[in-house]
Amino acid sequence: MRRMLGAMAILLAACSSDEDLTRATPRQAAGNGESSGKPSRESDKPSPGAEGPGSSGGPDTEESAAAPTPPNFNQSGSRLKVMFIEGADGSRESVGTFFDSTRKEECVFARHASGGRRCIPLAAVGVAPYSTSAGCTDRLAYVEPKGAAPKYLMSFDGGYRIYAAGAVHMGSVYSANPSSCQEMSREPAFPGTFYTVGAEIPPSEFEAGELKHAE
Repeated sequence: MRRMLGAMAILLAACSSDEDLTRATPRQAAGNGESSGKPSRESDKPSPGAEGPGSSGGPDTEESAAAPTPPNFNQSGSRLKVMFIEGADGSRESVGTFFDSTRKEECVFARHASGGRRCIPLAAVGVAPYSTSAGCTDRLAYVEPKGAAPKYLMSFDGGYRIYAAGAVHMGSVYSANPSSCQEMSREPAFPGTFYTVGAEIPPSEFEAGELKHAE
């Protein structure tokens, strides 16, 4: 299996107790800490109850449904297509993700905050515990120097929420600690780019999935 560690680790200097953030890499378990990572594959997630901050109740409590064992677990559907590596000798290896032929992007099934599972885009960057205002009422995403401008941003609250990436933020940045909101120095600790959070993308935009187990 491919083990791509996301270069966009937005653990930054983030507070690990913040319950609204996502993880650093596409292969780590959902909802454990704060970062600009990507959603993880289902096979890499811990067992229920080990999801970390914000994991109680909601989508984490769903039960799997019994179903006949399919001949091939890695199977393309009408919309989602299995992604794999093909060797020059004709060998093939699934990389554990899908290509969403409707949205034209790579995605992976993960819990959505609305309930159930959705194929979440791997291009999403996590929001961080930083804000544009002294009241810390909003959030920002951070991308390291030379990192590509994000298309999506995401947060985690018992499941993922996906947002459109907003504009580049050039003004003051505030640290949203659990007990305080303080203006911080951007240099030299944060030489990259901050982005504002745009509108949330409806969960219906992403293909739904159901957790099942073989009979």
